[in-house]
Amino acid sequence: MAGFLNQIEYHVTAVTFMVREIFLPPKKLLTETGIAKGFRVLDYGCGIGSHFVAAAKIVGSEGRVYATDI
Repeated sequence: MAGFLNQIEYHVTAVTFMVREIFLPPKKLLTETGIAKGFRVLDYGCGIGSHFVAAAKIVGSEGRVYATDI
């Protein structure tokens, strides 16, 4: 039963992140914070990495993005 509940929890979390990204896209959020090409960014508590990927696209090959999570 615990495995079944873990699967439900996983799917609920995944849907929650998808909905969040519709209303608050990571790229838009990061651009508003001033992150730009060539920056070095630390994504602390990166979770599934949606902000990490968006940050990498913004900073480009001239910048660096570091991500860490539990």
